[in-house]
Amino acid sequence: MPPDDRNEVVDGILVEAKWTLANPKILFLLKESTRKSGWTHIAGSPVDTRKGDNPRFWPRVLVWKHAVTCASLSQAVPPLPKLSDTKEWKDNNGVLDEIAYVNICKRLGDTISDNRIIRKVAEENRKTLSKQINDIGPDIVFCCYTFKPYCAIYNELGIIREISQGVYVHEQRIVIDFFHPSNRRRDEDLYNQLASILSNQAVIEWFAKKAAIREVTPHALASTK
Repeated sequence: MPPDDRNEVVDGILVEAKWTLANPKILFLLKESTRKSGWTHIAGSPVDTRKGDNPRFWPRVLVWKHAVTCASLSQAVPPLPKLSDTKEWKDNNGVLDEIAYVNICKRLGDTISDNRIIRKVAEENRKTLSKQINDIGPDIVFCCYTFKPYCAIYNELGIIREISQGVYVHEQRIVIDFFHPSNRRRDEDLYNQLASILSNQAVIEWFAKKAAIREVTPHALASTK
C-alpha cells in the first residue's frame, strides 16, 4: 500500500515473485529518495529504467547489477555492456524488477544528502534497518556511498570483515562499498573500477566457495529424506 504521508518512503523488494527466483539476490542500499523524484512507493513497484529524473541513475544500476551477477556466478566480468545487452532490456522491456532497494532515510530529502544526518539516522534506527535488511535476505548488499551507514546499522550485530578493497563479508553476505549511481565520473571509468574490485582473487574465491555450498546443499538435504 502507498504510504499515508506523501513524504514517507516505503522501500524494499521491488517484486516478490522475481526476488524469490533471483540469483544472486542483490540489495541496493541508498541514502534517501529526493523530493525531486517523489519516489515514495518503492516496494512492490518495478522500475522502467528508460525513465527517471536522472539519466545516469538507472542505466548504471543495470550495468552494475550485470557486473555483480556475472562475478557471483563465477563468470568473468565483461567490458561495459550496452543497455540493449542487459537482461532487462533484452527480455523485459527495460523493466528492473528482481532487486531490493532500501533507503537509510525513509523520508524524501534534498538532492545532495547531508552525510552526518544519514549516519545519525542509521544509528538511531539501527534495530529497524537491520531487521528490514535481514528480513529481505540479500546475498549481496551494494552500498551506494552508504557503507559507513551500513556499518553503523550493524555496529553491535556482527563482524564486518574486509576480504579485498571495497568488498566485505558480513553474516554470509557480500557487502560492496561503491559510488552512488549519480556520480559525475564517466560511465566507463566507474564500471571498470567495479569490474576491477570484483575481479580480485579473494572475491572470486569467495563466490566460488558460496556456489559450491549451494550445489552441495540440495544433495545433502535429499540424502536425508
